Order: sequence, then structure tokens, then C-alpha cells
Amino acid sequence: MSNVLIGLSSVLQPMNLLICLGGLAVGVLFGALPGFSATMAVAVFVPFTYTMDPGAALLLLSGLYCGGVYGGSIPAVLVGIPGTPASAPTALEGKAS
Repeated sequence: MSNVLIGLSSVLQPMNLLICLGGLAVGVLFGALPGFSATMAVAVFVPFTYTMDPGAALLLLSGLYCGGVYGGSIPAVLVGIPGTPASAPTALEGKAS
């Protein structure tokens, strides 16, 4: 239980939260653009994480990936074009006629 509390205290530091939220916002932008995927966003931002603290780097990359998967549903619902491969079923069901 003490390890869980140590992990939570590390994640809830203000700088780590900002890094995670920044990665989430950039991930949504990557996911919303058709042709870009969440995996591509992670691959583009890996070189930026070389000089970062390992915990902050993992928070950035996980925020990018989760934001990218979520952002892929935006054009899938609005236009009917999936932004990421994971949102292809959303494009079929989400677009209202």
C-alpha cells in the first residue's frame, strides 16, 4: 500500500500533472487530424523524453496515447472519417444521417 501512495504522490506533483495534461491536449490534436494516429504521436515525441525524468516521460507518452485515441473519435463522429484506426467502428455508428 505504501508503494501506491508513493506513486500517487509522484503523479500528483504540479509539474507532472502539467506534463500529462499537455500530452493529453497534443494527443487530442494528433488524433483529430486524419492520417495521424496515437502511435505516431508517441513516436514523434519519444526524442523529447530523453532528457526528462522517467516518470514525467511516461506520463507524457501515456497522455499522448490516450488523447490520440480519444481525439480520433472527433472526426469519426462529425465527418464520418476515422481519425485513428481504433475509431473506425465509431465512424460507422457515430455519424448521424
